[in-house]
Amino acid sequence: MSIYGLVALFLLNIGSVKGLCCLKKKHKPTPREFAEACATGDVDTVRKLLRAGAAVNGITVHPFEIRTGLIEAIRRERSEGVLVVRALLAAGADLNLKAGYGESPPLEIAVICGRIEIVTDLLAAGADKEATNRYGRTPLIQAAVLGKREALSVLLQKGARVNACDEDGNNALMEIAASQSWNGPVEIASDLLTAGIHIQATNRYGRTALMRAAHNGRREMLDLLLQKGARVNARDEDGYTALMFGAIGFNSAPDDYYSPPPRGDEAVVQSLLEAGADVDAVDRYGKTVLDNKIDKPIVALIKEHVLWQGRDGIRKAWCGTVHRVSQGPRRPEIYDTRVEQLD
Repeated sequence: MSIYGLVALFLLNIGSVKGLCCLKKKHKPTPREFAEACATGDVDTVRKLLRAGAAVNGITVHPFEIRTGLIEAIRRERSEGVLVVRALLAAGADLNLKAGYGESPPLEIAVICGRIEIVTDLLAAGADKEATNRYGRTPLIQAAVLGKREALSVLLQKGARVNACDEDGNNALMEIAASQSWNGPVEIASDLLTAGIHIQATNRYGRTALMRAAHNGRREMLDLLLQKGARVNARDEDGYTALMFGAIGFNSAPDDYYSPPPRGDEAVVQSLLEAGADVDAVDRYGKTVLDNKIDKPIVALIKEHVLWQGRDGIRKAWCGTVHRVSQGPRRPEIYDTRVEQLD
């Protein structure tokens, strides 16, 4: 029998062309097809694919991230995305299935995208408020770092832990105090403090939010923390204080000769000195703030502060032979910070 005869016999056995159409309807959509439909925001197509057997929690692996239908719907900027999300929740979508490059849970994606309505829907459906991404950050920490104040308020109202920490032990207050890419309002820090975040909490390196604010030149944040009672002379595991961090600057490590030129912040140093920062504090290596390489104006500022206090002298550690690393040329923009004893 020819191939055409076989085809004809097959069609007769399954009910001719009608039977063939039924077979087509039984095609199970792939996770990629389902995720793409969710991304379009067409809720009717999504429901149709679900009836056709699409896996609501199907995973699509892309070169740099993992995608799901729920994540794609959340990322949809228009209002259609909310309808798709609700359809997926009704179909039993996993509320905590992590996806994306950062292995983020759906709640975090909704926070990042600023989809407050979806944030509320996910929390109402039972999404884990403390679910973390690959860096150990919770949705609350992400809301604070990205300046999503409304989402932060919703999470706090729903009982999210304000003192949750990431894998480095940083809570939300420490993260926004150290943020370089976002100059978020201090109002978010005020919200966190009102909610009971620990202002004296330390990360895995023993550093407080005040130290991180000083290190990154965040003057307004620093002033708020000092106003709220942050300990100005607290020390990290190496004995460094906020004054040392503020004077040294962000991209310079203490006594690191090959680091980029320091970017100490005069305004930050001034605030710390006015708040009672101890200029005689010594780190674990026996050095004071002036024993490190810092900018000339900051040295002059500290020196002026000591003179203004009417002190008769400076620590002996500030005097004596200049300590200098033997390797490498001396940078002209930095000069030795040891000062002569005052009369």
